[in-house]
Parts: sequence; structure tokens; C-alpha cells
Amino acid sequence: MDRPSSHNTALRHLLVVLAGALLLLIPGLLNQEPFLYRDTTTYYKGAETGIVRLLGDRFSLGEPALADPATVDPARNLPTVDGGALTSVDDGVVIAGRSVYYGVLVYAALWLGSLFYLAALQALIVSYVVHAFFRVLMPQALTLFLPLLALLSLATPLGYFTNLIMPDILAGAAIVIVAILLTRFAVLGLFDRVCLLAILVLALLGHSSHLLLVGLMLGLGIVLVARHGWRRLRDPALLLIASALLVGFAGEQAFNFAARQMLGSAPLRLPHLSAHLVEMGPGTEYLDEHCPEAGFAICADRAKFPIVWTNFLFNPDPRNGVFAVADAPRKRAISDEQVRFAFAVLADRPLETMGGFSLSFLEQLGRFKLDELYYDADSFQTFATRLPASEFRRVARSAAAGHGVIEDWLTGSTYLVVLASLAIIAAMQWRLWRSQRAIGGDLITASWLILFGVVANAAVCGIIASPFDRFQARVIWLVPLAALALAMAWRGQSRISAARETSPAD
Repeated sequence: MDRPSSHNTALRHLLVVLAGALLLLIPGLLNQEPFLYRDTTTYYKGAETGIVRLLGDRFSLGEPALADPATVDPARNLPTVDGGALTSVDDGVVIAGRSVYYGVLVYAALWLGSLFYLAALQALIVSYVVHAFFRVLMPQALTLFLPLLALLSLATPLGYFTNLIMPDILAGAAIVIVAILLTRFAVLGLFDRVCLLAILVLALLGHSSHLLLVGLMLGLGIVLVARHGWRRLRDPALLLIASALLVGFAGEQAFNFAARQMLGSAPLRLPHLSAHLVEMGPGTEYLDEHCPEAGFAICADRAKFPIVWTNFLFNPDPRNGVFAVADAPRKRAISDEQVRFAFAVLADRPLETMGGFSLSFLEQLGRFKLDELYYDADSFQTFATRLPASEFRRVARSAAAGHGVIEDWLTGSTYLVVLASLAIIAAMQWRLWRSQRAIGGDLITASWLILFGVVANAAVCGIIASPFDRFQARVIWLVPLAALALAMAWRGQSRISAARETSPAD
């Protein structure tokens, strides 16, 4: 008797999720094309190269735009620098962490004819995950789901990252999924469990930073269960998240194995730690005092230091770059030595190094400006030399290929929304302290797990890499979601308390 009703409810939920996905696609539709980042082409080319090597040249998506001069507007004056490249398949240099699995999705979207296919998938993922959060943790607020998505899509970076062809949006989705699984696993149906697990695995395969992020959240869940006996954090959920982490790690190892078989050498990790320590100061001071006796490959570059970490890693100009301009053996040496270099600097300057990492973490917490929406000349150089000509033409016609003030407007609105959300969170905590009520429950726990995920993201990105606005902007939209959840939890608890106070005695 309940089956027609349950089918109607499922259909209604599906339509709402689809409506949410359409709201999230608005920024991309206004741009007339999903947004790209310089690294987008690395994901695409890595996947295309592997597919062509396995299946043949017929699976190539065509020559890049610069192979056809008619596709490039000469007025853009694309820069040319006589320097090195970050990757070189011919030399066996492939960068680890730039997921070939996400690259396959980029390749598939281009093969189908439009990157909007991937943007639509990302929009569906975000809409479904946020809707699941509402549905299982605060069903009384389901009417706020679409208005909240509209607000977050247009007044925070959520809409931009949903339409950005990068795995960044999956970091926020993973945080929400972990919060749902840890608090409401018992009430989830089989469909939700399978879908949430599949999205979590995709996120973990999407970028190596997501493995660290989810690993920290899992560690917090284990600590809460072990030390505080939070029975609501169910053991099956912990095992499920741990299994997803194992799949993500196994996926990375499988890629490394395949790269060794195809190229004869393992993929390289970008030397983020070395670049950060050099820019921060302790690394440069250590090199000045201990080179060349220390034996580090970057001793040869110490005259360039200190330099900004992005120049260390990516600058193709031999006068300012380090990693990108190095030949293949030296790239491998710089990559392989970064952990040893970090420990050497830490042992030599412990207070300076730990203080610098702490400041980087705090700086990353507050850095979420949106300042790369429009494409500069370097980005166009990258797109023109790596994207298929047909896709480059679409990119060149998009709004992001021009200039505007949307970045400033969106940055301002984001900071206003986040500050208002933090004020709400502080107000909820103040009321809790004043009332002396023991307000708990799954929604409160899930909200603080999400906020912990935002903080953990700042730690992973700000310390291991370096403070960079895009790193925190990708998850900052979670702060308003957590603030709304805390407000709804307080409202529900207050109503229960008021009902108890006004009910007649037995």
C-alpha cells in the first residue's frame, strides 16, 4: 500500500535534485562554456596519452589549437618562453596527483563534444550530496534546499567550482559525505549508501589531497568513538570510509604501476614541500648555510632563492624557475629529496619551521578570494598548445576569455556570506553556553564534522603546499551550510524544550 507513495516521494526528490543541478549550472551557462584552469589540460592530456598508447591514434581528439594558426587570435600575443616543461612523456616525466581517473572524465566529455557533460555530472553530484544532507539530517528544512543552492551558486564560489573542469569540487562533496556517513549511516537506504560511496571513491581518486583530507576526518571519527563513546558514529560507517580510502590509495598505486610499465619510470610528486620551505624562509637559510655539502639537488639553484612557490614549481623561465626548467633526471632528484629536505630543515630550525607552518595554516584559513576566473595570457598559451582546436575555439568565445568585475563581486559576496555564517555559528555557541542545555544529536555532530573538514582542508593545502586562494575557496561554501544546520538544530531543540516546559504534569 505504501509503494505508490514511496515512488512519488522518490520522484519528487529526483526532480528537486535535477532542479538543484540546473541552478548550479547557471554560472557555466552564463559563461557559455565551463570554466578551465591551467591544470585542466594536464588531466586531459594525461588521459588522452594513455588511451592513445593503449588503443591507437584513432582515439586522439585532434591536434592542439596552435597546430592550426587560424584558430588563434594573433591579437592575444601569446607568450613564448624558451624554458622547460612540467611534464614530458618522452622523457618519462609524469606528475603524480594529477588523477588520470578524473582525466578520463575530461577526455570523455571532449569526446562526446562538450565539457558541459562533465560540468553537468559535477552539478548532479553536488546537488545530490547536499540534498541527501538535508533529507537525512534536517528534513524539516527541505524547502530551503533550492534557495540555499541558489544563494551558494551565485554568492559563493560553489557555482564556479561546480562548472570548473577540475576535481576541486569533489573535496567539498567528500567532506559532506563523510559527515553524513558518520552520523546517519543507519538510516540510509541501500541506494544512498551505494551512491555516496561511489562519489566518495571518485573524490578520492580525483586528487591525492582528498586522501589526506578524508583521512583526517576518519581519524577524528575514530577518536570520537574511542575517547567519548559516541555511539552515533557507527562502526560500519568508519569501515566504509576506510575502505574508500584504500580504494583511492590502490587507484594511485595502479596508476603508478601502469606509468612504470608504459614509461619505464614512476610518476613524480611535485616538490611542494621544498617550494614552501624555500619561500617561507627556513629552507633558503638552510641551503645558504649547508650547500653544497648537504647534497641536495636544489643547492644548484640557491642563488635564485627565496622565490614564490609557484615560480619554484611552474615557471618555465630558467632565470626564475626551478622544477619546470630542470631536465628529467634532475626533476626526479628534486622530487625524491623533498621529504628528506623537509626533515633536514625541521631539525636545523625547528621553531622557525613549525612557526612558519602554523602561520601558513592560519593564512590559508582566511584566503578564499576568487581571482582566476578570467584567463590571462599564460592560460591561453597553455590552452592553445594542449586543447583540441575545436575546444579552444569555444574557450576563446567564452565570457572568461575577456575581462570583468565578477571576480571582485563574487569575492566580496563570499566574504560577507562567510562572515555572516561565522556570526551565526558563534551566536549558536553563545546561546548554548548561556542556556546550559546539553544540545547534541546527529545534526550538531554533522555540522561540526563539516567545519572540521574545512579546517582540515586549510591544514592539508596550506602546510603541505602553500597558502593559495583557490585551495580554500573550493570548500568555503560549506561554512554557510554548517551555519544553517546549526541554526536548524538549535531551533528544533528550542521547540522541544518549550513544549516540555508548557506541557501539563503527569
